[in-house]
Amino acid sequence: ERNLLTLIGSQEGLGHLLLAVTDPGQIVLAPDPGYPSYFGAIAVAGLELIPLPLLEEKQFLPDLAAVPGEVAQQARAMILNYPNNPTAAVAPAEFFRQAIDFCAAHDILLIHDFPYVDMVYGDYEAPSVLAQPGGMEIAVELYSCSKSYHMGGFRIGWAAGNAQTLQACTYIRIDSACNHDQVS
Repeated sequence: ERNLLTLIGSQEGLGHLLLAVTDPGQIVLAPDPGYPSYFGAIAVAGLELIPLPLLEEKQFLPDLAAVPGEVAQQARAMILNYPNNPTAAVAPAEFFRQAIDFCAAHDILLIHDFPYVDMVYGDYEAPSVLAQPGGMEIAVELYSCSKSYHMGGFRIGWAAGNAQTLQACTYIRIDSACNHDQVS
């Protein structure tokens, strides 16, 4: 009840989530290359994007140690996405533990876009950031029915994770819905 929030797709969830937890001008760390909707949501919220390069020699995982200390101190959110779009890279559970530690040390919300949770090969199971120690305290995961259940266009998704963050997102969504008729 407190750790789940239904969404009109995970893209809507990301947009409202960023509006709920940031103020214009704040920093968001996001993968580069990344899913184009990340950049749109960051721009709509008036945020500053600091790219996290995804390089082949690093297995397309961001090098969190390379984030300058002053940037980490100012960042409000970090977006990750594994299995990754567009690289198809996967992240081990150990990487998520490192990301949780990094975000906890700098008071950064970890947003894990997880629509490809079921798009894996063989015996590999994509790890959830929420299943890692500290994950529920620092992270939110976004899910979508469009990938796993081949329901593109149905706009069904959900967010799971930190209860306070999801509550803040609920307030933004309610406010947006209530004020929709007042927009000219």
